[in-house]
Amino acid sequence: MFHLSDKSYFWAAWIILICALLAAGSIYRLAAANQNLIESRISSTAIPLKEFPKKINNWEGKDISIGYPIEKATGCDDYFLRLYHNSKNEQSANVYVTFNAHPRKMLGHRPEICFTASGWNIEKAEKIKFITSSGKTIPCIKYLFEKSVVLGEEIFVLNFYILNGRPTDDHKEFSGIKWRTLTNPDEKVRYVTQIQISSSNEEAAISAAKEMCDLIIDFFRNEQGFVNTSLAFENNN
Repeated sequence: MFHLSDKSYFWAAWIILICALLAAGSIYRLAAANQNLIESRISSTAIPLKEFPKKINNWEGKDISIGYPIEKATGCDDYFLRLYHNSKNEQSANVYVTFNAHPRKMLGHRPEICFTASGWNIEKAEKIKFITSSGKTIPCIKYLFEKSVVLGEEIFVLNFYILNGRPTDDHKEFSGIKWRTLTNPDEKVRYVTQIQISSSNEEAAISAAKEMCDLIIDFFRNEQGFVNTSLAFENNN
């Protein structure tokens, strides 16, 4: 009767293991390629975010360059960062918007992490809601940060997300296992956008949010997969 030695069993086991690894690698590469194709079809911005209006009512914005690789650090696909100044009331606010068509690849960047890493101390965080110019109710988290080094230096930050066309203040909605799995090709939309509006003046941050968020939201696909950007532009003019 044919008999394999212990040495033969050893090499046979290694050959089987290597073949299994090669097969798994091929399957993963095919799945990843198919995943990217599906995501590119069902989720995308209608217009690059650099096209977001620099003039909104009395607000006029200028792009901010911080010499920091935002796309690489956050895992986002597109973003804009601007300082808007209101010529009517002399208020100013920073507006930061990032878009990610691949939530499973998104890196966690929340104000309580990013601002504290930059030397700010979080003094307060509370859930609030504000009403936009068109009457939309937006849930968000309002933060107050202070720097102990410079007495009296503080900044207010409003932070929320657009998850598949729906505003939410809860990052946990897209950080679970569901968002790490492969995309369902039948889904119309699958993306997450982060919006941060900040200012040293709380009233300025809230005022900017109320006036700009309708247009920001309409820049992205709604829950039915449609984009209302053209309508937003018309309302802004």
